[in-house]
Amino acid sequence: MSYQSRGNLMKPILCVLLVSLLVFGMNLSVWAAKPYEGITLVVSRWAGDPFESATRVLADQFEEETGCEIIIDAVPWENLREKQIFEMASGTGAYDVLYIHPFWYAEMVNAGFLLELDDYLTEEEINLYVPSLLDASRVDGKLYGIPDWIATIILAYRTDLLAEAGLGVPESWEDVLEIARHFTGDGQYGIALPAKRTGALADIFSTLLPGAGAWYLDETGKPNINTPEAVETAAFVAEMINYAPPGVLNFHWDEAGNAAMQGKVALMVAQSVNSSWLNDPTRSATAGKWGFTSFKYQGKPTGLVQDYSWSVASDTQHPEAAIAFIRWLSETEQQRYLAETTGTAGAMYSFYEDEVLVNSMPYLTAMLDAFTNAMPQPSWSQWAEMQETLELSLQNIYLGKEEPAAAMQKLQAVMEELF
Repeated sequence: MSYQSRGNLMKPILCVLLVSLLVFGMNLSVWAAKPYEGITLVVSRWAGDPFESATRVLADQFEEETGCEIIIDAVPWENLREKQIFEMASGTGAYDVLYIHPFWYAEMVNAGFLLELDDYLTEEEINLYVPSLLDASRVDGKLYGIPDWIATIILAYRTDLLAEAGLGVPESWEDVLEIARHFTGDGQYGIALPAKRTGALADIFSTLLPGAGAWYLDETGKPNINTPEAVETAAFVAEMINYAPPGVLNFHWDEAGNAAMQGKVALMVAQSVNSSWLNDPTRSATAGKWGFTSFKYQGKPTGLVQDYSWSVASDTQHPEAAIAFIRWLSETEQQRYLAETTGTAGAMYSFYEDEVLVNSMPYLTAMLDAFTNAMPQPSWSQWAEMQETLELSLQNIYLGKEEPAAAMQKLQAVMEELF
């Protein structure tokens, strides 16, 4: 056979080989794009929309991108912790990913139910997150979750009223009180806030404490609330209540928001998750007239981290896939969808720097400012009793039945007994 004949014979063989390589390469690309093909993750979270359905939409997207099947076990919020604890304690391996409230962390970590995440995230990945938000998911310095459903308490103000009165955006507690006093009278009130004993009042106090340079516990974990800074904080909270509409001691977030939306106040102590109400023309008579800022103590911002976290079960058979899922959920593209559908905020810096998001959620800048000096919402097992004592005292200070210094001394005694 001539060399030319052999060459002619090789041509179809080479074509077949080339086509085979191309097909094989395409299969490799598909496999590479779906690294968790064949893996199933079971996710525990609370039931109810828009949150549950939003998670389902994102889970379907993750499955499409990675090949990982996501099964969502949604139960009513009031049963969520109980079911999670039962399944984890039974060692059934029922869950791979859990939606955790900070109040549950100590119990779950001490029981060994949650996977420590530090070894699975690079320093570069860690640096993408606002530090105080990740700190809210740490126990004894170790990371056990990636934050979600993020909120804080900020200050909303009527831009039109302050401009007409020649008053600037409040940069201190003194500014807040000056504005509140200015607008109180003739059927108008200075500020709306939730002063009912439902936890919100204690959250406001907790928001302000870091700004004054105080906290409930010292660095050794001992009660440390009987301080001049805490006394000043209690007095400020009670003074704000003085300039609120009648019935404020029965106000929760809804009632405070209604007073603001109806144009009864110039300021509102607002939770970020309901701040969008104020500028919503379908529900607010004062839409388009609200600006937002962090609470500031002598120019220094202060905040409180309120969140849930996505955590990974310690007995999961697929830790890499589970961590990839919760890490993916926290990225700004996914959090933008959650913000649009549920009103919550993200944990990455990029979320608060997204121009489209900031334009649609103008309170994001105030949130990020607050998070530069924020503590996690207290989650100690003793907090419920502490909260009851604190909120009753704050109401009594407003009513003139208790002095701020005596109130903090009483709270200190209660804490020393509890701790």
